[in-house]
Amino acid sequence: MAAVYHLNGKGGLKGWQWLFVVDGIISLPIALSGFFLLPDVREITTAWYFNQEEREFAVKRMKLEGRAPRAPYTKAKFKKIFSSWKIYMLATLYMTFNNAGSGVGQPTFAQYLKDSTHPKYTISQINTYPTTTYAVQVVSTLIYAWTSDSIFRGAR
Repeated sequence: MAAVYHLNGKGGLKGWQWLFVVDGIISLPIALSGFFLLPDVREITTAWYFNQEEREFAVKRMKLEGRAPRAPYTKAKFKKIFSSWKIYMLATLYMTFNNAGSGVGQPTFAQYLKDSTHPKYTISQINTYPTTTYAVQVVSTLIYAWTSDSIFRGAR
């Protein structure tokens, strides 16, 4: 928000409308590259960067791991999925993780800064301060990933 705060009124758009434009400029190339570069499931992939030998190796590797071949979803499979405690634990952890971010889980901080009787911070500063929370999240995620793959050697 701080990046587009000064765009209010430029090009006939309000500041919040510029936010959508900037988000679209960032998101669209990523979405398009994901659509064209991420492969399908291993049995039916037609990704141009895999040759036939690599496709067969992917299927063989899953068999060596002891994974069953893909099967269509049935009522019994849905029942098995939704009666498992793991799906609810994952959903709870996911919501908890996402709500820990400053913008969603801590809206009172920004409100506190804005509602001060003697404001010490500009609107741009108020919109920028919560960014440090996301920076800490990025660093923490990288540390967890490195620790998991190096020290614990992927044992989860």
